[in-house]
Amino acid sequence: MTKDLESISDGLSYCRRQTAELQRKVAQFSGANFTLEIKYTRAAPTPENPMNATEAALVTQPSVLPGLPRPPYPIFRSGEIWAQLKSEIPDDLGRDTGAIMNELRAQLDHLANILARRNGANEDSSSWPVLSTRDNLRDAKRQTRRLSEADQEAVLNLQPYNHRRLEVLSKLHLGDIVRKHRRPLGLRAQAGIGVGGEGYVGVIAGHQSPLFAEPGEPRMPFYFEDVTARLATGVDASFLDPPELRGLDTIDFLLESATAIASIVHQFSRARG
Repeated sequence: MTKDLESISDGLSYCRRQTAELQRKVAQFSGANFTLEIKYTRAAPTPENPMNATEAALVTQPSVLPGLPRPPYPIFRSGEIWAQLKSEIPDDLGRDTGAIMNELRAQLDHLANILARRNGANEDSSSWPVLSTRDNLRDAKRQTRRLSEADQEAVLNLQPYNHRRLEVLSKLHLGDIVRKHRRPLGLRAQAGIGVGGEGYVGVIAGHQSPLFAEPGEPRMPFYFEDVTARLATGVDASFLDPPELRGLDTIDFLLESATAIASIVHQFSRARG
């Protein structure tokens, strides 16, 4: 990497460290203020609550469930997963998220000005366009007019509409624009299956959106039926606004954005002649 790009590398490293700190704060808050509880409505077949057709079919085919304890048959659990947000999500978590987004977006503009200086510009008046379509090419060319022709062409090629791996930058650009006027974060309950050895999963499904933005009564975002595998639950921070980002995992989004920007910077790691 050329020396003039080291400041961008440092900026991306800073953003990754801040993202790790944000992840720690989210975990700390959710651990104290968000509950997830598995409530079993049926732990195992009994004479009063006998096997259903699925269970009976599996029990007669032991090879389907290797390693499960017998007799008399595996434990088929059914139940519900309840979640509750007990306290307001701290505004600081949203502010931290917005600050990281802004810093990430700024690295692209910083890159544009470095490329302009390579071409002899003596002022920082360039910016990096982020285009999800080809509709605004005229504005993009105006933003990069101080760059060399080769770099202008490279910038226009390194756009989300050309590369799927860069599509996250369209969302980063939009999120950075509107972040000052929105409530960016909610907490999302997750339910999944963690299988310790062999196991069977009948049904695991959602009743409603698992995104929690306000404190309130417990809700049941998931239910499950005929499960012998170990259930796993979790919580992450997700975007509430803008709508284009709603439901995206915040930490994954920030890290993916940093990776996409790093891949762009790499394209200019050698000064062009």
